[in-house]
Amino acid sequence: MFITPFPAISAGSSTSVDILKYFGNSEVFKHKASDDATDAMSIEVQKIMTDEPLTTNPTADLGEVAREMEKHGYGGLPVLDDDELVGIITERDILEILL
Repeated sequence: MFITPFPAISAGSSTSVDILKYFGNSEVFKHKASDDATDAMSIEVQKIMTDEPLTTNPTADLGEVAREMEKHGYGGLPVLDDDELVGIITERDILEILL
């Protein structure tokens, strides 16, 4: 399963799983019943994001990062340096190095 992180600063992260959970809940169906999709899309990210997501740092061992991503089913991780978002490492980044 590929889960793309959309960092929400260092407070949390929103993945496709978070988004699917939101769109699968009854709150969305209330908006859907009114035929107003804009209402369903107007929710704040913080209401569906993952609090305290798995992260890595710029000096982490790439093999260990890849194993953690596989273990947790993540397609990418936020990269933090002293709690500041400095990037995102993804499966694609890792594959590009290997190819």
